[in-house]
Amino acid sequence: MTEFITTNLNYFAYAMMVIGAILIILALFFMLKGRRRRK
Repeated sequence: MTEFITTNLNYFAYAMMVIGAILIILALFFMLKGRRRRK
């Protein structure tokens, strides 16, 4: 049971890292797009 919980926490942490990276990339992409539109 403890092994099951630890593996789930590892997968959850990995998923959070991936989601965070995707959000950062999208934010940077929209920022660059907005700057280009303003100019």
